[in-house]
Amino acid sequence: MPAGAVLLTGRLFYRVRKIVTGAFPLALILIVWLAEVPAPPLGCLLAGFVLIAAGVGLRIWAGGHLVKVERLTTSGPFAHLRHPLYLGSIIAGAGFCLASGLWWSWAALGLLAVPIYGWQIGAEERLLAMRFGSAFARYYRSVPRLIPRWRPARLEGQPDRFRLSRVFVNREHHWSGAVVLLAVALWAVRAF
Repeated sequence: MPAGAVLLTGRLFYRVRKIVTGAFPLALILIVWLAEVPAPPLGCLLAGFVLIAAGVGLRIWAGGHLVKVERLTTSGPFAHLRHPLYLGSIIAGAGFCLASGLWWSWAALGLLAVPIYGWQIGAEERLLAMRFGSAFARYYRSVPRLIPRWRPARLEGQPDRFRLSRVFVNREHHWSGAVVLLAVALWAVRAF
């Protein structure tokens, strides 16, 4: 597929992904509230909120390392897996499923995440391969896609440090803030 086509369809999927990842927890909250779904056991509820926090934390960590377009980011969580932002979103989504108490939400998460993230990951990796060539090929062989490796990959180049300013440049505070607000809304629906 030509780079222009990958970029155009990538932008479309980017918008769809943004809408779906925001709508999914919101839909769960509305269903739980309007249908008066019984609360799951306290342990499930707390574990759900821990997963949401872990997903947000992973995305913030990744956002503080990510340098888009200029270079291939291989530091921080990117030394453990190629797509920590997507894994963070999936973990947070799993937290909403667990805290909602809706058993079918797990299937809905899978039916939404697999095609959307699968396609987006493929498109991004094709663009990275075109842009960074052999450097990306080495990275691709050394670092798994979504299941983190225990030890960080040792790749050539300067290791980079987390920078809070990158979290803001990458707009990670928008996503994280929205997810935290949705988690508070779910807690409020469950508590009252």
